[in-house]
Amino acid sequence: LEKLVKWNGEQHADITPGEFTQLTGRAGRRGIDVEGHAVVLWQRGMNPEHLAGLAGTRTYPLRSSFKPSYNMAVNLVEQFGRHRSRELLETSFAQFQADKSVVGISRQVQR
Repeated sequence: LEKLVKWNGEQHADITPGEFTQLTGRAGRRGIDVEGHAVVLWQRGMNPEHLAGLAGTRTYPLRSSFKPSYNMAVNLVEQFGRHRSRELLETSFAQFQADKSVVGISRQVQR
């Protein structure tokens, strides 16, 4: 990241932890990869504690909004075949979250 400030329509303001998460969201797949890496360009007057706070604060859970449709499934099968299409859908973040949710519910039922 080049800057930790943005123009909000009235003035330059520090980005929020949520905005930092959005900007660095591709630095690893959250919930899947153990770690991801983001690079912030050092600037004079930058406060390392502030940066650590941005990177360490999670103000909201990340949830997938991916909802496959019938048309998407047909197009995937047409382009990649049934086997590869299934693999693609099974490796989506939405499927990861669904699988994780099922494991959590299963543990609760077993108690």
